Amino acid sequence: MEGWQRPCFQMYPSESAVAAALHNHYTRAGCCRPVCVESYNAAGRVVLSYYSLPQESQPQVKELLYESRYNPDEGLSGSDTALHKAVAYQCAAMLFNIFERRDCANSLMGIAAAYCNNFQSNEKQ
Repeated sequence: MEGWQRPCFQMYPSESAVAAALHNHYTRAGCCRPVCVESYNAAGRVVLSYYSLPQESQPQVKELLYESRYNPDEGLSGSDTALHKAVAYQCAAMLFNIFERRDCANSLMGIAAAYCNNFQSNEKQ
């Protein structure tokens, strides 16, 4: 983030003690030791809150690396058909890789990547 003296490498959940301390102006993080907090907005979407920038700076994210979490109880719920197909093709590619059919595995991985990029192939349903 432009204005921070160093990058922020860790994100804290909204119910953590660190997040609670950020609501107080005197215990809030500064530009020398920035903090990110993951919370949810009213619509239930994930929101990243950045603490804290100098008043005069214009916040602009230069680089953001985000690693999502998988909840095995939910599976692939809330996703679209393209993601389901991408996962299926990737699983098939892994299976072909085990049986040392690298050409088929590479082809299937290409189809999985295409589905991840919202490409619809002309396959039969």
